[in-house]
Amino acid sequence: MLKPSPERRGFQPSQTGTMNCRYLIAPSCRLDRCRLSPESVSFFYSESVIQRVPTKDLEASVQHLGTQLLKPGGAFFVRTDQKDIHAQDHVDTSLWPFEYLKYSDRMYDFLSSEKLNYQNRLRESDFVRLFQDSDLEIVRIHSSLFEEDLDRIDRLKVDARFQGYEKEDLVTRASRIVGRKP
Repeated sequence: MLKPSPERRGFQPSQTGTMNCRYLIAPSCRLDRCRLSPESVSFFYSESVIQRVPTKDLEASVQHLGTQLLKPGGAFFVRTDQKDIHAQDHVDTSLWPFEYLKYSDRMYDFLSSEKLNYQNRLRESDFVRLFQDSDLEIVRIHSSLFEEDLDRIDRLKVDARFQGYEKEDLVTRASRIVGRKP
């Protein structure tokens, strides 16, 4: 377990006990494999993680969150990053963040060495649908888009998987989704 340095300021996982909460890191990408009691979670938080979870595991996890883990009235905050992981500043700034939408899943997995750099390439509408299909209510969504991406996506021949999406959905760089269990 990593221990924060003494000079580090701000929130520390060790402080959660004073707020009547536990800080947990799931042992796998499947929430249904965590040993948590039913309706024992008041608040679920995920920061730029779920876009890296394989779709089938994500579907099972969100379903478990909505039907088992969250208490009635419990809330969640999820931030997703829909840009190509290879187009990040510390990897390759010459790549356009949505160029990867032209590849089939098979080709993308081959090109990206899927085990280390897996990205499910779900769009914002897919994430929203996952939560709604799991009986969770979306309270607020904040989408991060750039005007130049909206112009550029028209010139890209996207893979058949992405052809039914709205242009804004294809080029949403990041999403903040807030919701609750009714």
